[in-house]
Amino acid sequence: MALETLKGRKDIGSCDGTNQRFTIEEADGKLGTIFDHDWIVIDHKTNAIAFKIQNGPIKETGINGCQVDNLIETARLILVGLNDKMPTRENSLAITALEEAELWLERRRQNRVRAQVEGTSNPIPRKI
Repeated sequence: MALETLKGRKDIGSCDGTNQRFTIEEADGKLGTIFDHDWIVIDHKTNAIAFKIQNGPIKETGINGCQVDNLIETARLILVGLNDKMPTRENSLAITALEEAELWLERRRQNRVRAQVEGTSNPIPRKI
């Protein structure tokens, strides 16, 4: 579901101030075997990371991948590690922004728990 937002894209722009674009290659199922047991795979030899994203609500499909929250957390942890070695104001601001994103997603989860729709495809009922 979440990765469907990237369907049809051929590249993603960078935020480094250049016109560099990152090409997206469709794997056509070739990555599936690495996700038999792990949903986040780090390959230190090739300096690569791959995520299997949750497909469907957990209560309806079970846990079958990681959440967007895990990607944000991973990005934050990478930046924290880099900032520990070479601190910059920009890194610190980016870390703060990622922490804020994590907090908003947690607030969303808590609201869904209160409304008893967490883990389902049901929206939070509107108050009348």
